[in-house]
Amino acid sequence: MCFLNIVGKIDSQVLSRETRYAAYLVYKVKEASNDLVHPQHPIMFCTSVTINRHKTIKEFACNDEIPQEWWEVEIGEFYIENGEEGEIKLMLAEIGGAFFRTGLIIQGIDIRPKH
Repeated sequence: MCFLNIVGKIDSQVLSRETRYAAYLVYKVKEASNDLVHPQHPIMFCTSVTINRHKTIKEFACNDEIPQEWWEVEIGEFYIENGEEGEIKLMLAEIGGAFFRTGLIIQGIDIRPKH
């Protein structure tokens, strides 16, 4: 891959009201693919969670260690108010993307209540 962009959507009606949620990217890296987390060229991501007109944005770097199992990184969080309806949009995009990399395996985006 040279550039990664993931977008997911979910209807807020399938989630509980008056609850704070967090969204997590669940991924792992093939053991032989150390070019994915090269220390001289770390992968930088920008994430956003949008519900109606409220948007949260955050940036992070891919971990320098090679995970052996599935890892999670928090994309963002959001709160569902009572009576609020609409679509929740989750986005993760690589910043830059000038280097070809291999070995990223994405299981999906997990949304769950945040304590």
